Amino acid sequence: MNTRFLQELEEKKILVAAHRGTYGGNVIENTYLSSIVALASGADIVEIDAVRSTDGVLYAFHDGEEERRFGITTNLRNLSSKEIENLEYLNIIGEKSGEHIWKLYDLLKALKGKGLINLDRAWDYLNEVFKIIKELQMEDQI
Repeated sequence: MNTRFLQELEEKKILVAAHRGTYGGNVIENTYLSSIVALASGADIVEIDAVRSTDGVLYAFHDGEEERRFGITTNLRNLSSKEIENLEYLNIIGEKSGEHIWKLYDLLKALKGKGLINLDRAWDYLNEVFKIIKELQMEDQI
């Protein structure tokens, strides 16, 4: 059981969750910036998705959104980490944003100590995700 979550729920009675962070314009979902914007806007919890490349690297991304986010039809699960890291997000009007996909490890590390995090779509990689959470000592935050 997540003690920190229960303490915040007891104190606030209602917790606000931001699905993929707060995004729009050139602020891209499932990134550090979208998470920080969500927390600065009053969210208590940031929801982040997980997907794994063909060579086993975990990324913060909701697969199935590739065409909207990158203009490609290939599912990220079918791409190598090198291919994924070469992708550039499209912003809200379909132009290249300059933002690239975050490795899940790097995003969690950047968010350590900043709000609660709900990891979604990580069920296929739970052992790997749990290792990251334990290594980063974020058990009370996830």
